[in-house]
Amino acid sequence: SFLFSQSRRMTAQFFSAAADTILASILTFFLAMLHAPEVVDRAHAELDKVTGGTRLPTFADRPSLPFITAIAKESLRWESVIPMGVPHVVKKDDVRSLFHHPVDPYLQRYRFTKGTLCK
Repeated sequence: SFLFSQSRRMTAQFFSAAADTILASILTFFLAMLHAPEVVDRAHAELDKVTGGTRLPTFADRPSLPFITAIAKESLRWESVIPMGVPHVVKKDDVRSLFHHPVDPYLQRYRFTKGTLCK
């Protein structure tokens, strides 16, 4: 029926959206860990201290794992999957960080559209 067909398509869209954002976050985490092996060592030491190296951590262990919690939060913050800033509009011509921004361009966090590099 029509309702079943639509619900199936919506479910597929929700799944693909969630899978994409989770994959991007996981790839960011692995990239960060490749760039900072000392962080991996410190996290591993914290995990071994809490679990004794004999079991997997549980949610009950979370208060004892502040460094690992910080790593998880930082990997989400470091390379945001979705834009987190509020769009801005320039009301007069402006030059910032060697970029010229004409009147009324759409500005997003860390992204300048229609901005041209000043020479």
